[in-house]
Amino acid sequence: MGTLKPDQVFAQLKRYQDELQGAKRLYVGYSGGLDSHVLLHALVSCYPRSTITAIHVNHGLSEQADDWQAHCQSVCNDLQIPLVCRRVEIVKQGKDATASLEAAARRARYRQFETLLGADDVLLLAHHMTDQAETVLFRLLRGAGVKGLSAMSDRRNVGAAKALRPLLSLTRSVLQSYADVNQLQWVEDSSNQNVQYDRNFIRHQIMPLMTQRWPQSETVIARAADHCREAQYLVDQLARSDLATMAVQAVFDKPWLANVIASLSLDKLLLLDDIRVKNVLRYWINSCASRLPSTEQLNSIVKTCCTQAAGAAPFITFAGIECRSYQGRLYLLRSLPSIDPTLTVNSDGCQSIDLPGNGRLAFSRTLGEGIKFGAGQQLEICYRSGGERCCPEGRAHSQKLKKLLQEYGVEPWVRHRIPVLYVDGVIASVIGLWHCSGHTVSSGEEGLSIHWDCPKYHVKNDCPDGSQANMI
Repeated sequence: MGTLKPDQVFAQLKRYQDELQGAKRLYVGYSGGLDSHVLLHALVSCYPRSTITAIHVNHGLSEQADDWQAHCQSVCNDLQIPLVCRRVEIVKQGKDATASLEAAARRARYRQFETLLGADDVLLLAHHMTDQAETVLFRLLRGAGVKGLSAMSDRRNVGAAKALRPLLSLTRSVLQSYADVNQLQWVEDSSNQNVQYDRNFIRHQIMPLMTQRWPQSETVIARAADHCREAQYLVDQLARSDLATMAVQAVFDKPWLANVIASLSLDKLLLLDDIRVKNVLRYWINSCASRLPSTEQLNSIVKTCCTQAAGAAPFITFAGIECRSYQGRLYLLRSLPSIDPTLTVNSDGCQSIDLPGNGRLAFSRTLGEGIKFGAGQQLEICYRSGGERCCPEGRAHSQKLKKLLQEYGVEPWVRHRIPVLYVDGVIASVIGLWHCSGHTVSSGEEGLSIHWDCPKYHVKNDCPDGSQANMI
């Protein structure tokens, strides 16, 4: 490699030396382009090769993708460091095909990073000041608020590991100079010239005009992002303080609430003015679900769900998440799959039963617990269809099942999902709630116990750079 004198790139790496020296392993996100090649080359010049690994994610979006991967392997061979290559399949989402492609590729990269990195590892990413300025403009044009305009931080978490962006205060021209001095060879993605992509349009059409008029525009825009980040810190502090008064609940003992992420007290929330209500909801939703609604959706949540209307159960859905209100609380939950309301399943009381979209029922024989069920009897499981009546154990009279579910406090959005168990055509148990009079075994008598294992739905953060939050 020759002798290299310290310059701005090395100076930036030195700022992070405590974190870099303390890492178990240093990973570099390496595309083969100018930025990541400069970062990798400089890192190898400063730290032992035995601690460094490059990661190349092959998206397969270009006919040249395999050639780029081969180039990355050749460079790493010359530098005498290992290269981990991961090939991914990109699935576009949303109506905007170009924006979807960029976002899908980003999600795929970060998923690969998360699977590779351990808690003591550090990932280095080659984003620079020019990227930062473009990101701020891109998000501004999407109507971002303070959080979105904070753009990229020089530190963030990727799974259990830490990611650093040590070049964020350097312009691309500085990296170009480094590459020229060190005679680096890198690949050029022709799609980076395609102004059909919003970021490329900003890079090639807007930024040159701005720089021509205001030569320091990149630096000034990056400074504005720093100011927004500081402001967001104070906004988050206020949200945490307000949220602490709202009796947040995150653990639920009802099996049918397995998809609920958290809930909070509406009466405390509604003591705040509208701006602070929105601020708390942004912070709470993002903290719990790694999602944020759009501005329009957030306004709908405040208007529709944040009420004390008796008996009402309004809801708003966004990105696989639902906000619902019921009996003075606001619930945040993962959207459940649909179920077949006409489902009827026969059982012998021995084998477990799958309820499509609604978990599984398991049976066991126990003494002094469960329902009476003997040889020759017929057992069926179905859902409420309307008009059913039953009498919970300990009551003198039967009531409509609809009224009983209300009395037992079953949330409106899951009442139709509660399995009902019939023995010889008569309701013997409403699973997870009660057994019916005349069907419960006595002490010492063998009974059939039913366990409802509700599905637990997990939503991953598909926007690792926080782009979902930029709409607010």
